[in-house]
Amino acid sequence: MSLSGKKKKKNNVVISEAYPESEYNPTRDMLEGEGPVSIGDLLDPLHGVSGYSKLRKRIHHLEKKSVPTPAPRPKADQEKL
Repeated sequence: MSLSGKKKKKNNVVISEAYPESEYNPTRDMLEGEGPVSIGDLLDPLHGVSGYSKLRKRIHHLEKKSVPTPAPRPKADQEKL
């Protein structure tokens, strides 16, 4: 009871997320650190924009051709070359 002797109504509002999910707000697994951000995640909001298909094809081509960069050689080996 409150100070005036009347019962207060309880406001039972359940909020499932801190803010609504949208293209600008991260998803729940991004907030929890469960999912890495991929190029596809960044390109999805651009779907339908002119030049999207060209950009997507270019990135797909880069992903296919990408090769990991080798670690630098030790200084002793570098001097031999």
